[in-house]
Amino acid sequence: MTNILEVRLGNTVVGKFDLITGGRAFFTFEESYLNDENRPVLSQSFFTQSGDLIQQTKTVQTKIPPFFSNLLPEGHS
Repeated sequence: MTNILEVRLGNTVVGKFDLITGGRAFFTFEESYLNDENRPVLSQSFFTQSGDLIQQTKTVQTKIPPFFSNLLPEGHS
């Protein structure tokens, strides 16, 4: 089973979270967000020291990336 959560900043779709059976989760940016030179900033943690957007995110086990950890509801809905 896969659950997908869309990540938005206002009206801008930034990316999606794929929550996979077995406790894995990964975040991917939407292509339209990556191509937008005037995109809103989701988090400084997604940028390198030189200011480039880090497009490849890591798959994490049990946890979600730290930026999202306090933004999502806990438990079953």
